Amino acid sequence: MAKDDIVPGSDKFVSPSMTVGEKLNINKDPGTLLAEKRGQFLEIFHIPSGQSVKFKAYITDFQDKYETEWQSAPVYGRMDPIHQYQGTKRIITLDWEVPSMSIAEAKLNHQKMSLLFSMLYPTYDAIGTDGTSNATSISTSPIFRLKFANLIQDPTNGEEGGEVETSGLVGAISGFIYAPDFSDAGFIDGVKSNPSSLTRQTAYGTLYPKLSKLSLEYTVFHTFQLGWKGREKRTKEFPYGVDMSRTVAANEETASGNMQEIEEANQQAVTSG
Repeated sequence: MAKDDIVPGSDKFVSPSMTVGEKLNINKDPGTLLAEKRGQFLEIFHIPSGQSVKFKAYITDFQDKYETEWQSAPVYGRMDPIHQYQGTKRIITLDWEVPSMSIAEAKLNHQKMSLLFSMLYPTYDAIGTDGTSNATSISTSPIFRLKFANLIQDPTNGEEGGEVETSGLVGAISGFIYAPDFSDAGFIDGVKSNPSSLTRQTAYGTLYPKLSKLSLEYTVFHTFQLGWKGREKRTKEFPYGVDMSRTVAANEETASGNMQEIEEANQQAVTSG
């Protein structure tokens, strides 16, 4: 996809249309600081289009479910049926909030969510090349890469600061739940009035939520080696980017270095005495 085709601002936290005051306020937001300075944000990458959407990490619920599937068959004379392993599924459920501190941020978030929901639909190609037919056919299903720090990542490409295009976890989104907060936060309508005239920042009758709540269910496609080879995991960093063998080795090396420093210090103290 050409760079000009990417929806502007969908992978940003500060909108170009914000005023200087709005930019100053949003840069004081803890969520913005954590996202830009420490990489704590949720990113959803739509593989067919190359579009990416980023949200600040206002995560309210995270569940990573691993479920093994077995097929059981009763056998005459046995108390327990025979169980045959079929596979293991991994499903991630994620809830997060999208707050808006100004009309410009509310518009930006509205744009992000509109783009995100559109990503659930397939990619179509025209049938025929003569241009006389309006018929289309589905060419690509809606497949994604999802990344949130080291908790949601491809462990084989999950290097620190890795891009979602290579380090995101491949899978499919079963659907979204979009829930604007009607009761407490309310909406920004974008209409301003002054004593002399009515000036509108946005279309009359348009509402932008001050707070939206989003939920998704993500079925992971395992695109890397899983399971065991003898006593070792086939992908040592699975699932959260931590290789325990390297961690233990690093800890042992650190402890050995500390002990050597202590012994040298003790030896120096004895010599000085």
